[in-house]
Amino acid sequence: MASGWFRIGAWDHLHWKHGSPITNKKEVDAEVIAAKLLVYADEPEE
Repeated sequence: MASGWFRIGAWDHLHWKHGSPITNKKEVDAEVIAAKLLVYADEPEE
């Protein structure tokens, strides 16, 4: 949260659709190694 520069109140507006998995594409069975969050969706601060 601190490194992403978003406020505590942003957690109330996060939904599952705001997360995007980042996979290890080098393997045959790609595993999720991280995730990207879209904070303040549909807002000017997005």
